[in-house]
Amino acid sequence: MKGRRSTVALFAYNPPMPAPTPLRFLSGVSRSVFWFARTSLSLSRSALPPEEAGNLDHIYASRLSQGFCQYLNLRYEIFHEDRLTAVQPCVYVVNHQSNLDVITLSRVFPPNTIVIGKKEVLKAPLFGTIFKRGGNIAIDRGNSENARAGFAEAEHAIKTIGRSIWVFPEGTRNHGRGLLPFRKGAFHLARNADVPVVPLVCAVPKRWLVGRRMYLARETLVRIEVLEPIDSNSFESIDELVQYTREAMKTALEKLTGS
Repeated sequence: MKGRRSTVALFAYNPPMPAPTPLRFLSGVSRSVFWFARTSLSLSRSALPPEEAGNLDHIYASRLSQGFCQYLNLRYEIFHEDRLTAVQPCVYVVNHQSNLDVITLSRVFPPNTIVIGKKEVLKAPLFGTIFKRGGNIAIDRGNSENARAGFAEAEHAIKTIGRSIWVFPEGTRNHGRGLLPFRKGAFHLARNADVPVVPLVCAVPKRWLVGRRMYLARETLVRIEVLEPIDSNSFESIDELVQYTREAMKTALEKLTGS
């Protein structure tokens, strides 16, 4: 929702949901899986035009979002969407709720952007192929040398071809329990590449996910806010930059959820 004021009204973001019928659940999930497989296979095999070849992730996310919104009954309320591309290249830092972030965040994945993710992503059927083909960077978080090499590759991509980088600074899923402590790699990257940090926060109703089961209501509201860009070089230390960014995201997330 472009141009909306930065103030986000508090409200009880845990609306009552009707008990999901097996038919609705199975229909929505099966159609979404088919759409995911069809889209992934199409983009993993087809040759993109030269002007789109370096933008595979954005094209992929946009196509996925079309089906996910339809089959999973998703509706979006996006605050300050115009900030997504206002200061590229940049480093996007995003809260990581679950493996289903690929569904809820596909609607706002920006152009000219690649992802730093865990090496395990490469093993995911179909998705791993797209991840590799899109020029994304897979790192082993348990291997500090490998992780540093991955962030150095990301810095090179920023400086030489103007790519933006998408990072989940928590490093793992928080399962809706609130923000976990942030790792510092994304913030070192932004400072070394002399680009801003652009935080995003995403909230889904708590009862949309119960354990590992997805409850499909007639409509699910996904709320996303793109925060103001943060000058990565305006802080005396990385720790201050990390703390400031995390506090800004925590405050925004609390407003989105009303908690």
